[in-house]
Amino acid sequence: MKRSKLGILAVVPVLMAAGALGTMTPAAAAGDTGTGSAFGIHVTLAGTDVIPKTPSVTLPVNGTPPQTATTIPVTIPSLLTSGTLNAATSSANFSAANEAVTSSGGTESLNITAVTTPLLVVQAVNSTCTSNAAGSTGSSTIVGLQAGGQTIPIPSGVNVPLALPSQVSSLLSISVNNQTGTTTAGSTGITVDALKVTLLSALPGLSSGAVITVGESQCGVSGPDIVPGGSPIVTGLAPTSGPTTGGTVVTITGSGFSGTPTVDFGGTPATNVTVVSPTEITATSPAGSAGSVPVTVVDNGATSPTGPADVFTYTTGGPVPPPPTITGITPTSGSPGGGNTVTIVGTNLCNALQVLFGSTEAPNWTVSVDCTTLTVTVPPGSGTVPVTVVTAGGPANSPVDYTYIQPGYWMGASDGGVFSFGGAQYYGSMGGHPLNQPIVSMADTPDHKGYWLFAADGGVFAFGDATFFGSVPGVLVPAGRTLNAPIVAAEATPDGQGYRMFAGDGGVFDFGDAQFVGSLPGLGVTPVKPVVAATSDPLGQGYWLVAGDGGIFSFGSAPFEGSLGGKALNAPIVSMSSTPAGQGYWLFASDGGVFNFGNAVLYGSMGGKPLNKPIAFGVATTTGNGYWLFGSDGGVFTFGDAPFEGSLGSLVLNQPIVTGIGF
Repeated sequence: MKRSKLGILAVVPVLMAAGALGTMTPAAAAGDTGTGSAFGIHVTLAGTDVIPKTPSVTLPVNGTPPQTATTIPVTIPSLLTSGTLNAATSSANFSAANEAVTSSGGTESLNITAVTTPLLVVQAVNSTCTSNAAGSTGSSTIVGLQAGGQTIPIPSGVNVPLALPSQVSSLLSISVNNQTGTTTAGSTGITVDALKVTLLSALPGLSSGAVITVGESQCGVSGPDIVPGGSPIVTGLAPTSGPTTGGTVVTITGSGFSGTPTVDFGGTPATNVTVVSPTEITATSPAGSAGSVPVTVVDNGATSPTGPADVFTYTTGGPVPPPPTITGITPTSGSPGGGNTVTIVGTNLCNALQVLFGSTEAPNWTVSVDCTTLTVTVPPGSGTVPVTVVTAGGPANSPVDYTYIQPGYWMGASDGGVFSFGGAQYYGSMGGHPLNQPIVSMADTPDHKGYWLFAADGGVFAFGDATFFGSVPGVLVPAGRTLNAPIVAAEATPDGQGYRMFAGDGGVFDFGDAQFVGSLPGLGVTPVKPVVAATSDPLGQGYWLVAGDGGIFSFGSAPFEGSLGGKALNAPIVSMSSTPAGQGYWLFASDGGVFNFGNAVLYGSMGGKPLNKPIAFGVATTTGNGYWLFGSDGGVFTFGDAPFEGSLGSLVLNQPIVTGIGF
């Protein structure tokens, strides 16, 4: 079978347990009270439920803890396939008199298929709404939407219809970010539908005219503090000046901001208007003439009065770059000697003047064409330090720090024994404890202060600062189900707030914040040889699966860089590891052979050399300039910049080494 990159053509349900809603008796409300609800999928026909709102959560009033619901048992027509349905609501008193309500609803995947033709495929749909005494706001996110096999861009705006390919537009009409809301004396509310699909023709299981609503959140607040009407008021601008060419991102502060306002600079509409909160709007200034103009906000038919606080001055000269932001870095640690690559993700990162690790400047970096990603070479250092990017628009700090750690590695045995070397610390093991199935994989937290062990049946054991997010038996056993194939590999997400497990048939199981982007059973693909290993790309938004014959299957943002499928191998592939930039990978065979693809560099192998025991796994260093090979007897072989920190080669083990981690 020829291997090639496989796109997402269908969706396999992500298996998660149904959430239970507890009964809470809150204290009596003091002031405004709020309610919220959310659901994943709802289908109606002529106003009658075909699929009820599932799940639905109702929020008790006044300061109760957040509530969530997660469910998969839902009877749906053969037309629809859905992944995990999620709904969540939360509330918090932000003052003695007011209630704030936030709800979000969505589904992790959706597939609408007519017979065998995928009409609509979506990776993730989510809506969020917020209501308080000042009003209501909402937003939607839709990821990976395809119609008729074509990727459909998601436009900005409210109640926006999508332009669809002709073969789909005759069957479906689709609109996104549908919002309806009202504010009257004593109450304000909003309903946000992330995705609304109307059937224009009868399809399997549903009649023409059926409306499929995906990801709805509803928020409402009632009480004496809610007063309708009145003009929006502008009390400040930051910055208060910008070039005549426009393009300045201006933060407008004031009150009475809600819905979908417009912003004018001297009568010229601004672009990229975003309501951050009832007291804050951001907007991009249009081009204008040198001099001062009033900035006005038009909201719900009312215009803000002008005054000295809303004056913006156009100046001659070049544009002022917008300030940068950083949303995350990966990895978050490395060796004291530096030299490894860190990926910084954010916005407005072009023309970086400095990238600082603490007070030490990085020696070099490159930036993506869309200014959202910096690939940085880490300077030498010690301890835990902040990461800062400085551009002409100002500085930005990473939300997480970077930690310099002495290199090291762990090895894990099939009985759950853990052996630590170098900078890798021991946090516990399952050695000596009874296991239902043997351990097959291991993953660590971003700060290397904890790790998970994963068993063949999908059992999960957490140690150190690793958090338990769920297990496969915890989902399947209550439902009376079993795995189609055993778990063979696992990976943690870059932030350590989730993990995914991979089965021998290419099935994928996500927990925590791990994102599902496809699986082999979902594509109807059976590999020639079972999947034996897998690894995620550096940002955790895609992954590769590798079969024992070296066939590669890529999903999400993980690029296909080549495979060994169809080639004769001296020994089967047992492990794989990706480069720091995620543009290449190594495959490791049981005889110590190493195969490199993309920007992965070959630093040597044990192929053709005598081994006491077969190689169990291999892993690259954080710099990507070397790798370790680990034998099933605990022998260690180093290549490139991978340091030797010790081995188990001279010890008698209760069970063979099957997994491990290096950094």
